[in-house]
Amino acid sequence: MSSKATLIGNPIPLSLHCHYHLEGNGTPWVFIHGLLGNRHDWQHVLRSLPPECNWLCLDLPGHGGSDKLTLTEGKGFTHTADLIASCLNQLGITQCHLIGYSLGGRIAMFFAKQYPQYIASLVLESAHPGLVSEAEKAARLSHDQAWAQRFSHQPLHQVLTSWYQQAVFRDLTQQQQNRLCQLRQSNQGSAIANMLDATSLGRQPNLTPSLQATPAPIHYLVADSDTKFSTIARQLAQQVPNLKLHRFTEAGHNIHWAKPLEYSQILQQLLSK
Repeated sequence: MSSKATLIGNPIPLSLHCHYHLEGNGTPWVFIHGLLGNRHDWQHVLRSLPPECNWLCLDLPGHGGSDKLTLTEGKGFTHTADLIASCLNQLGITQCHLIGYSLGGRIAMFFAKQYPQYIASLVLESAHPGLVSEAEKAARLSHDQAWAQRFSHQPLHQVLTSWYQQAVFRDLTQQQQNRLCQLRQSNQGSAIANMLDATSLGRQPNLTPSLQATPAPIHYLVADSDTKFSTIARQLAQQVPNLKLHRFTEAGHNIHWAKPLEYSQILQQLLSK
């Protein structure tokens, strides 16, 4: 696995920290992690890819090697999309298969709206296309800002313990929750707070219309046990003719963490067509 492209002191400075393997002419797969994650979240998926596959794993602002990046107030999605576009451009990537999980999926949808010319296909894992009513958006923004305050001011281990007790992570065993809390201890609470507020679902536009207008293939990956996002996935499949739904069993909200081998195999089937 190549380890290149740091923000400072690198021969090839990029807008975002990342790991990548780019050789030959194959269309690269670009992976975007979720909140609290980083580029290493995809390592078990990458191990199952054929050696000729090109890939790029980004660190979002506030995460991993990009943790010193602060998003412009009120322009979190636009700023992040611009940073991703700059990174792709710097690496000479003109088209990619864009794969995003949860927050990363929401950013991927927004990126596809802003920069459709880069999208060969779009793969969304457990990602919300956006709320419709202003009341829902206001309630969600208040909810996310409360969490952001906790990340900013409380001990990180304490906030993480509460975070993974949310309903969306109910499939996790106590041991798995503890493991994730350990993995996420390297984050900076204030950096996570900035990203959480700046890219809150309450600030996100409803991206369903832009998905409907996307000419590239769209795939939505969801686990049957993830009740909330299974419902979202079914609704999207009805609203977006170009979207194909793919279900997983024995997994929860984070499918690539629970079943990396099957996840990799599905991606290879989808993106080789």
